[in-house]
Amino acid sequence: MNDSLDGKYGDVMELCLYNSVLTAMSHDGKKFTYVNQLASSNVDLSQREEWFKCACCPPNVLRLFGQLGGYIWDEKRLSDDGLTELVVHLYVASTYALKTADQEVTVTQESDFPWKGDVKFTVNGASQDLALSLRIPAYATDFQVRCPRVCWTRSEY
Repeated sequence: MNDSLDGKYGDVMELCLYNSVLTAMSHDGKKFTYVNQLASSNVDLSQREEWFKCACCPPNVLRLFGQLGGYIWDEKRLSDDGLTELVVHLYVASTYALKTADQEVTVTQESDFPWKGDVKFTVNGASQDLALSLRIPAYATDFQVRCPRVCWTRSEY
């Protein structure tokens, strides 16, 4: 996602996280399935099992969760004088700390996504050296970006 900033990659990641990865594990985290729960039917009922002979799901899900921050945020130096772009690929409640030029900056993302579509960003210690790029999902036909400072938009990000 870092190389081209093409929103379709973030769209696919979001789709997989919410509709496949997170449905593989039960709410209590004790049962897993290799079949997509959303594809289950009365004829072909998908059930979660407590364990498998070859248990790939539990460690892979935990590894993915441990790396999730790298999928949510991406930091890019745009110039030698300290201009930094912070790219948001996924809308997940989280915090990212970085250094722009000689200033520490913390960006907090508040979100109840996917249940609610509102996402709020709070930037502490912001300077002129920070550009925040947001992925606009392909399905978002009506969106607004409100910002107290100068803002600009470009397609997809």
